[in-house]
Amino acid sequence: MTDSRIQKLVAAGLFLSALGVGGGMAQAESADAVTMKPVRVSLFKNGYGFITMRGKTGEGAAMELKNLPVPAFGTFWISASHPAKIACLVSSQKTEKRLVRGAGMVDVANANPGKQIRVVTDSGVVEGMVVGLKKDEETAPNPNLIGGRDEDHDQGESYLVVKTTAGTLVVLSQDRIKQIEFSSLNALLPMRDVKTPCVELALEKPVPGAILTATSISSGISWIPSYHLDMTNPGKAIMSVKASVMNELVDLDGVKLDLITGVPTLKYPSLPSPVAMKLDLKGFLNGLAGFGNGRPIPMTAQQVDLRANFLPEGFAEAGRFGGQNPSDSVRTEDLFYYPVENFTCKRNETVTFPLFSGEVPYTTVYTWEIPNQRILSRYQGQEDSGQDPSRDIWHCIRLENSFNMPLTTGVIELTTGNRFAGQGIIMFTPSKETATVRLNRSMDIVTERSEKIMERREAPNNKDRMLNVVYGTLKIRNLSGKDVPLEITKKVLGVPQSASEGGVCTTEPNWTGSINPNGTIKWNLKIPSDGKPVTVSYFYDYVE
Repeated sequence: MTDSRIQKLVAAGLFLSALGVGGGMAQAESADAVTMKPVRVSLFKNGYGFITMRGKTGEGAAMELKNLPVPAFGTFWISASHPAKIACLVSSQKTEKRLVRGAGMVDVANANPGKQIRVVTDSGVVEGMVVGLKKDEETAPNPNLIGGRDEDHDQGESYLVVKTTAGTLVVLSQDRIKQIEFSSLNALLPMRDVKTPCVELALEKPVPGAILTATSISSGISWIPSYHLDMTNPGKAIMSVKASVMNELVDLDGVKLDLITGVPTLKYPSLPSPVAMKLDLKGFLNGLAGFGNGRPIPMTAQQVDLRANFLPEGFAEAGRFGGQNPSDSVRTEDLFYYPVENFTCKRNETVTFPLFSGEVPYTTVYTWEIPNQRILSRYQGQEDSGQDPSRDIWHCIRLENSFNMPLTTGVIELTTGNRFAGQGIIMFTPSKETATVRLNRSMDIVTERSEKIMERREAPNNKDRMLNVVYGTLKIRNLSGKDVPLEITKKVLGVPQSASEGGVCTTEPNWTGSINPNGTIKWNLKIPSDGKPVTVSYFYDYVE
């Protein structure tokens, strides 16, 4: 390092010392208090938000920043408007007086040394003056220094010392005291010293009225989408989308709000920044080891916790629920933003509002999904009890996302002519793609299925195992009185060989080298309404 560089650092250190900052800035009592207020909030669906806070500098160069959210590690940044320049930011523990909650009679008495009291005990009455108990001053423990120690956690027993009118000292334990009476009406409540994190900032020189801007990704706030589909008009449904913002972080008053759809990656989502002083050094380093594994934060639409959808509704009628134009959404890289101006939501409130509404094409389809033979074996003996899900036919709605942004995962309610038709989940759907939503199980389509081994022979390239050739049939009868489209998906452990009625056979790559790969057979059929059975058949091989 050059001599001029050293001189500049020394000069800066002397200036900050004159301000009461630098190494001892946290002890500067003259620092101005700057309350940072949110001006813009961008919300993900996983309990995190990108928060922008602003405040104005005071008259001095040193100031305490208040109302800052706890930032995730690596996401806290602060800047000052020209010509102000930030010299340093110091986080420390500040001691504050707090009322002792759950204080007992002895705690109240000891908070009033020198006061005259009358103490009723289990053996009589003691009158006199409270003698204050004073602890010896100690150097703060530092386990990182030689001879240092960890914090003591010995609670001990509470005692009250009274100097009687006769001049004697009486020591009373908590369990002996029945009642305490003060002779004056100005007794104090017990207080305790509490250390709270304090963040103080120093400018290179005072610049009153400069704008401070702090950004961070912080937890405690999120948004949850909900959908409504009005299918009164066949083939053309009205989709209405609402958003619910759940705020446990900080008061929002007229902020710019962005609701984000997409899958960003954070490396340290749950590790608080050192600025917040939530962890000591050991805890922070352990957090780095635990969270710094490169895995993305679970922010995908498919992983949203749908239990959070117990929200105030406020929308009673079906149809268009209002909201902005879907074209108002903004795309940034791979993220989509729904902007909302002048948004207000106090801490511990949930605000629900219309997001957008529009027309989407849809079709009706029925689906039958049959698992592989290993899973089917678990359902044996359940066919007659109605507990066999492999025989369920689902009535579904397949809608096209005709908007210019993706539809994020959420609960969707479906109605027809203001009558409830069902509720399901719409999964993440890119623009112009289709989403399939289950309505209910069909009661009017009856199914049967059967499989049998047609041939057993020595498996190719493995004389110790047998190859089974399986023949299967699926039978469907439609009793609904109308023709229905039916999509059948049959999974197998093995290799599908052929299928009737235009069935398509596919085999997944066997990357794991297991005995049998995963195979799929799919049919797209039209089941007539005459109630006559429609039968499809298939062959597949598997190694036993």
